[in-house]
Amino acid sequence: MTATVVSPPETFIRSRTTWLGYALMAYFGFALSLVGPAMPFIAERVGLTYTEVGYHFTLLAVGNLCISLIGDRIARRIGNTRLAWLGVLLTALAFVGFISGASLPLTLMFIFLYGAGIGTLALISIRAIADTKPQFATKAYTEANILGGAAMIVGPLLFGTIAKTALGWQANALLPLLALLPVLLIFRGLPLPAPRQPAEAASPRQGKAAPLPLMFWLFGVLMILAVAIEWLITSWSTSFLTSVVGYEPSTSAVLVSVYAAAIVLGRLAGRRLLDLMTEPRLMVVSLIWVLVSFPLYWLSSVPELTVLGLFLIGLGVGNLAPLSMSGAMAAASAARDRASARFGIFPSIANVTMLQIVGILADQFGIQNAYVVVPVVVIFAIAMALGTNRIRAAQLSK
Repeated sequence: MTATVVSPPETFIRSRTTWLGYALMAYFGFALSLVGPAMPFIAERVGLTYTEVGYHFTLLAVGNLCISLIGDRIARRIGNTRLAWLGVLLTALAFVGFISGASLPLTLMFIFLYGAGIGTLALISIRAIADTKPQFATKAYTEANILGGAAMIVGPLLFGTIAKTALGWQANALLPLLALLPVLLIFRGLPLPAPRQPAEAASPRQGKAAPLPLMFWLFGVLMILAVAIEWLITSWSTSFLTSVVGYEPSTSAVLVSVYAAAIVLGRLAGRRLLDLMTEPRLMVVSLIWVLVSFPLYWLSSVPELTVLGLFLIGLGVGNLAPLSMSGAMAAASAARDRASARFGIFPSIANVTMLQIVGILADQFGIQNAYVVVPVVVIFAIAMALGTNRIRAAQLSK
């Protein structure tokens, strides 16, 4: 009788490249979280309608979309490392222009550049994290999104606090530039891996790379819906809390951090819940939680209950994007570099369409009535998640 040697489970070792990916995701979350709190102040100074406010969210997404479409080509020319630092610098400088712009054309131009900058951060962050071993991908993406969510708590808190001081809200223009300093100090000189050519295109005889699999695109649609849900709340909550609930703009900006904190807690809880249920089931449970929680935020006449509803929504929303991202990257398999570049298209599509639709509806019917878009999107996402789960189960059973 021979003894069987059992190998110990492999440990997830986070390299400096992984930590840089985490840092860029945190910087991405921090930078993105500043836009919503800034918009009521800019709208008041420039005199914007809800539709014109929506233009800013649309151009933010368009800038992100442009990087999603051409980012992989730029990376092949200048390398991931240069592209990463170019994106960070563009983000910091564009926000200064955005806050300082005194006319609609200027604020629109700078928010577009800001979107391109943060789109670069997202792209490089996903690529750096994708360099981890496949069996640890879900854990790495979850951890990165937790850090990104934590940074999104800090952004509104700082913005609202500074807006209440004698410095005034425009002093927030320097926040992305100041946040850049620790990233530079810790990771300066660290090279990122060179962009990989898709395995499918390794041989000239093979011609064009094979298309990404169906499951990648299905998870992409789920990502569109997940981001739409998350950012319909993030982008418009400051305006909603100010115009409907009655808080001061600076107080509303601070209260948005409640939502961001709930997203982080939701992601932490999601890591534990994955020990009890599968990723597909957690996606459906999270969506149902959002659907049930939303009326408390949307329809309550008590300000404290509105904030509680905002918190509860965040708990459910927290897991939607990470689960969509990890599912898509797992489906892409060997084509992860190409998939990471294409994946940025999905959040941009969500923001280009849904945020502008709510802005247009808000001008016609008010921001509270315009929010009817949210439960409609959630219901559609539940149906999409159930359908995707069924298709994946059918593929695995073959």
